[in-house]
Amino acid sequence: MSNVTLTSLAAALTLGCAHYPPQYTSGPAVAANGVSVALVSQTCDQNKDPDFWGDDLVFLSVDLSFSNPTPRPITVYRSRIRVLAPDGIRASTMTWNASKPIRLAPSETRVVPLVFSNRGSLDCNVPLAIDLDGSIDTGNQTENLPPIHFVAGL
Repeated sequence: MSNVTLTSLAAALTLGCAHYPPQYTSGPAVAANGVSVALVSQTCDQNKDPDFWGDDLVFLSVDLSFSNPTPRPITVYRSRIRVLAPDGIRASTMTWNASKPIRLAPSETRVVPLVFSNRGSLDCNVPLAIDLDGSIDTGNQTENLPPIHFVAGL
């Protein structure tokens, strides 16, 4: 394989995995104690399959920034985060090891990638929401955060 071909292949793979800001976002979700979650980037791939007309297979990858300004550590339960589709379906994450909680130290901010996939309910370029309900624990309570509304671009 020539160097030009390898370079072209590497560029195509890199571009295919790039994340971009969403077309629209409602902004960060902030709890009463200041803990916040923001959608910083995303990529959305919608695959049309002639055998499943109208039920496109969608892969949505998002990067969420979790900020803990409190003096206590917090725990993030990625497996509890859902994407709400326009038809009411709550898509669960398919992220590897999502069942393992992530612990954030006091004053720590961390970007956490999550992957969702669904056939027929999720779509790119339509209003979606990230449901954070029950996903953050401060040790003595689960934080109640509003959903993050967004439109994912292709």
